[in-house]
Amino acid sequence: MTKPAYSGRLASPTMAQIFMRQGHWRRARETLNALLAESPFAGQALALRDRIDALEAPNLHARAHGATIEVRWQRAAIGAHLVAVFFSGPSIYATSSRIEARDGRVQLPLSTTQERWRSGAVALSIVQLLDGRATPLAIADPVTFGDGAEA
Repeated sequence: MTKPAYSGRLASPTMAQIFMRQGHWRRARETLNALLAESPFAGQALALRDRIDALEAPNLHARAHGATIEVRWQRAAIGAHLVAVFFSGPSIYATSSRIEARDGRVQLPLSTTQERWRSGAVALSIVQLLDGRATPLAIADPVTFGDGAEA
């Protein structure tokens, strides 16, 4: 069994914070892993690890712009799917597309020729199959569009 990196007196929450401030996320994570291997319930190390996890997690943003929904994402898993569910009155339409790049953007057109898509809302998420189950990795704030919506 190999010894964890940064074990001993250099492995401290302060050292992990220094690495984080310098942008050395891998070294900060190794330091925290060494600390948590010795003390799995070390509160400050757990909190710092949660901060790194949040910074490295995928994120998803969307906004209505004219006749489209502009969607952008960062740090998504390649092969995951961007899932969009449109709601307008009693109508619901769902679609998805495979994510081919960790960071990207796409414009989803709204059909302005059909009355049902003149106004409504869309819910978006990045979803990946994990252990045979669809697991959301990121969820955008809902976006409204059309009559009475802020564009």
